[in-house]
Amino acid sequence: MVGTSSPAPSALLRLPPNIRRDIYLLIGVTSPDGEPLVYNLRGRKAAESQPPTDWYGLLLSCRAMYLEISALLYSANSFIIHYTIQRSLRPLRALTPASLAAITNLEVVIKESPLFPSRNRPPTQRGPRDPARREEETGLNIALSHNKFKETSAVVTEWVNAANTIFPCITPGRVNFNLVCDIRKQHHIRAISVASRVVSPLEGISFKNCHIRLAESRIPEIRQVARNAALGTLRRPARERSKPPSSTSRLLTLPRELRLCILEYTDLITPWKEVSWSRQSSRYSVFHTPCAELEGHQSRPDIHHGCQFRRCWLNGDPLYAKRFCQSARAAFSSSCRCWTCPGPNLFLICRTLCNGAQFVFFSGNRFVVHDYYDMKPSQTPMPRLRQGSRRRKEPVTHYLYERLAAAFFLEEVVPAHCLAYLRFLDIVFPPYAYYLWPKPNHPALVDWEATIGRLAANFNLPGLTIRLTVAQPQSPVDYSNEYEKIARYRVTKTRGEAQLAAYAQVMRPLKRLAIGPDGLARFYAHLMFPWGWAYDGRSGSVPAIREQEKKLKRDAEKDVMGDRYDDMYAHAKGEQAQAIWHGVWYGSNGFLSV
Repeated sequence: MVGTSSPAPSALLRLPPNIRRDIYLLIGVTSPDGEPLVYNLRGRKAAESQPPTDWYGLLLSCRAMYLEISALLYSANSFIIHYTIQRSLRPLRALTPASLAAITNLEVVIKESPLFPSRNRPPTQRGPRDPARREEETGLNIALSHNKFKETSAVVTEWVNAANTIFPCITPGRVNFNLVCDIRKQHHIRAISVASRVVSPLEGISFKNCHIRLAESRIPEIRQVARNAALGTLRRPARERSKPPSSTSRLLTLPRELRLCILEYTDLITPWKEVSWSRQSSRYSVFHTPCAELEGHQSRPDIHHGCQFRRCWLNGDPLYAKRFCQSARAAFSSSCRCWTCPGPNLFLICRTLCNGAQFVFFSGNRFVVHDYYDMKPSQTPMPRLRQGSRRRKEPVTHYLYERLAAAFFLEEVVPAHCLAYLRFLDIVFPPYAYYLWPKPNHPALVDWEATIGRLAANFNLPGLTIRLTVAQPQSPVDYSNEYEKIARYRVTKTRGEAQLAAYAQVMRPLKRLAIGPDGLARFYAHLMFPWGWAYDGRSGSVPAIREQEKKLKRDAEKDVMGDRYDDMYAHAKGEQAQAIWHGVWYGSNGFLSV
């Protein structure tokens, strides 16, 4: 009887493991240069990655080779699934436990806005004008309307079920996970609940890196949902998450000085330590200055320091990083360091931390209050439609408001107990023509003087610097409208003196703050010479006009500071650096120096 012998092992399997791995790299299982290939979990490679598939037969040749190749395939490459294209997450659930344990890069795109498409989203084969394609692209976002909410719930439910199936099989702390689910109507009452449900499967999971985007716009509430979910997957291993959270915070046991130092490293202090507020926007905003270093120019160290906290895509893959930039989207990325406006969390934990956060915010930043519009400081009120007319406009001929923006900001925006925390206040007026300034005894000026009188005792005057700035048009003949051009054509002596009188009326209440040795620490003025920017005057002797502006600055500062004016510039002490907004709009040669 002839005995049967088992088949000899493949010659490939008799090679050392490192040699077999090199062979797998050469036949295209993954990229030899270490860059992961991108595969769509729908039977095809992504559009950008078209590796050869000659190794598919080798994958099926024997079990030992299948295990080796599949482990390399899932550990060295990136995998992405688009629900909109597949209309199902079935391929995700079809992954075996062994494949899920080996996987290192996974992206799930439930719904994605066509404005910010995934770099891995393969192009559709339909023509650009095909109605079916338009319907597909306009329906990419999660809909919250009543007639489509049932469909939305079904999509989210399928994702939750798929996530609960695959996440127990992944290796904790190994996977780079991306989740995209753009909610269409971010301000809808259901938006927060839908966003919370989308990220609910991530609770208790540990990832190496996590990137989440829940809306194409930067909605703070939805962004906070993404942030909390992503940070929850990065903080500690999954086995430690079963421990109940401590009811007491060690932060409160630290001395106040240490707590404040810790809070200074949060987003309470902006990258350039400057916050703007204007009447038109009625919110805090931050000016971003271009990075001069990227263009080969030198920049002030304090300016260049803030560049690392914006435009994160300049430091990595532009398309990848911009999709999850937390300053531009309702998203969170562990690789994004862009500054975002701090949420309410630090102010709501307890009264002690609230007071500390307020102190750091108001004392650590310079505050710039624009009387009209912060996004364009040189803009003045535009002509308005004449009553009863749809086309004909009439120019603005007087100061429009009952209060100065600075008075409203100090009394209505800043909490009364936080006025003592202010260290630098820059009051900015646009380049109003003579007729747009409030005239003597105008309600706004009366209120301004009364407001300063009521709040004077609340300021920490020895630690406060005030700067009064009148912005200038960006070019001698560039006016926002024809009416302003006509009004500036002839600035007579009477009109110019009326504008100078308005400057004096605004500064008069500030003189009260500077009285005595415990008065205002510093006052600086940058005022527009009324005859300097006249339509027929600025093209004349620019050096002579600058000399007039220097004199105007010096006289204004002496008028407010009195005998203490010389102390401001004694011992080579100069004026503090110009504001960021001024550098953005007027360049580095902005303010005149004495």
